[in-house]
Amino acid sequence: MTYFEMFIILINISMFHTIIPSVLFGNLSWYYHQLFIVFINIAYLIWNSKILFINKIKINSTINLIIIILISIYLLEIPRYLIKGLEGRSIILTLLNAFTFLSFSLTLNTIYLKQRQKGNAKTALITLIKPYIYFSIFIASISVIVFFLAKLNFIDLFSNPAPSGLSTYMDNNAETLHTRYFTPLFITIISAGARGTNFFMDTAIFSGISHEPHIATYLMTPALFMMYGLKTISVKKKILFSAIFFVFFLIASSLTNLLVLLTIGVIYLLKLFLINKRAISTLFIVSIVVIVSLTLSFEVLGLNNFLLKINNSGGSKDYSLHFINYILTPATIWGDGVFNVPYPYAKVDNIGFIFSVLIILFYAFGYLASAKAIFQSNKLLQFVGLATLYFFLHSLKIIQLIFIYPFTVFILFILVKAFEVNKTPNQ
Repeated sequence: MTYFEMFIILINISMFHTIIPSVLFGNLSWYYHQLFIVFINIAYLIWNSKILFINKIKINSTINLIIIILISIYLLEIPRYLIKGLEGRSIILTLLNAFTFLSFSLTLNTIYLKQRQKGNAKTALITLIKPYIYFSIFIASISVIVFFLAKLNFIDLFSNPAPSGLSTYMDNNAETLHTRYFTPLFITIISAGARGTNFFMDTAIFSGISHEPHIATYLMTPALFMMYGLKTISVKKKILFSAIFFVFFLIASSLTNLLVLLTIGVIYLLKLFLINKRAISTLFIVSIVVIVSLTLSFEVLGLNNFLLKINNSGGSKDYSLHFINYILTPATIWGDGVFNVPYPYAKVDNIGFIFSVLIILFYAFGYLASAKAIFQSNKLLQFVGLATLYFFLHSLKIIQLIFIYPFTVFILFILVKAFEVNKTPNQ
């Protein structure tokens, strides 16, 4: 894979999730960034047009339904927009999102086909996954390095206030939520304040190169699971990288991330038990160790703040519940649609019955496809399934936004190809 192909993958998945688009293209509104990225995708596709359609993609039936639902959501937004008298989100923005999804999926497939010509389906898939994994490890590593340097009093976390104009999302949070951002050593982003676990750091929240911890962990955590499906990464490196990831998760203090990780861990241990009943001893021992550790270190790690966040009203918990309630309470057939997101004071309160059903089915089939992958014998497919399950569970915090994130395309594409590799002999 060329450096430019790596860049294309990373710039697409960074859209909405890191400050990289703002740094590269300027602190403009997201749709300008997305327009630039679409142009990059299209330019790459034109340059590699001979490779674009040389094979027929074989898709698992469940994933096929997911893709059909995704396409239906975009297509049905057109009549909804017209029926509602051109109200709500501009159809131009929706079409821009659609072109982003289409161009990125074709770009990923082109890169995959080029790599498959050099080897086989499995090595081509691994080549696609690796840049994402190492990108996530790099972000986690620089944050962890800054964390330990601060704990050793080598640096002051708050000596470099983030300048305004670094990111639209950061500027918005600074204005509406009064978030105070800092960039220690100019290599990572933190915000002042105590929240979540705090892990000995009761003054700062680490966000990697994202504007919020939950966004950073949402982007990076699937990489942890995918890493374990690759034999090309040694066991020693996996242990080291896992330690880096988990320290980052603790200093990021995203409640959603930690709850979903706990859920995934329980599911995986139950899966082991169903396959091998001797694993029940492992489940029992791990449960005892976790319970005892949390009991002894509740105050030290700041886990009491965890419970406060769960019990308190307001904040991101109410924000997430508002999204879920919006999906589950349609009032009319068409409503405001998927792309009119119910942010506070957005005057959006009715998603519409059609889109409510489509979103519920999208997630249901997403969980089903993830479960199918997890229970396959192929190790790579198993861990891609865990990564996908994490993605869908964490997405419940921002249910509708999954339909505008290019990262969604990446996750689904990797899952499609993992199933395809599983069906390919001698892989």
